[in-house]
Amino acid sequence: MVTKAGGPHPRMIVMLDVEQGGNPSGDQSDGINRAYWAAADWLGDPRRVIGYANASDFASLWPTRPEGLRVVAAGYGNDPQLPGQVAHQYTDGQGWGGGLPEGCDPFGPCDMNSADGLSPDELAAACGIVTTRSGVRS
Repeated sequence: MVTKAGGPHPRMIVMLDVEQGGNPSGDQSDGINRAYWAAADWLGDPRRVIGYANASDFASLWPTRPEGLRVVAAGYGNDPQLPGQVAHQYTDGQGWGGGLPEGCDPFGPCDMNSADGLSPDELAAACGIVTTRSGVRS
């Protein structure tokens, strides 16, 4: 679909969502890393490929990750502060926000993420995206 539309947009990021529920258990690093490098080659920048999981799924399913991997870490009710973390998913909309929003319009209660103190431009830059607000082409 993306290729038919002319290829990936310069602001496109691919997220590798690594979760145990219903998936094979054990170290899946080889296959996940191959997917990571294929996506990085396709997008032209490995910073544009990020990983998502909770701490235990990262440890058991993807213990050997590419150097510099950007991570969105799931941690309901706590901030996992994993290596490479640029954001964390703090709630599924069921009361883990600790005062932060538990959802948004038009979706209602839903998964919510915090960029861990990064501005939108800083988060974009951490993921290899340049913005016009940072004085660079988009």
